[in-house]
Amino acid sequence: MVTSSSARVQQPGRGDVALRGWRAAGLRLPSVLRAGRLLVLEQRLLGPVLGDLTPSDLRGVDASLRLVLAL
Repeated sequence: MVTSSSARVQQPGRGDVALRGWRAAGLRLPSVLRAGRLLVLEQRLLGPVLGDLTPSDLRGVDASLRLVLAL
């Protein structure tokens, strides 16, 4: 899950990744990816792709997923 909640952006929690490359990812506001809040959605419910995460942000997501999933 990705959120632009100012509270989360200012103080990310366990498993949260502050997306430093949010503009490059096509997001309108500074955002946080919440690795501990996984969602399963059908493809038909998803909108268009906004962009791609930067390699640095992707490494942060990978580390957070490993943390919250205890891998």
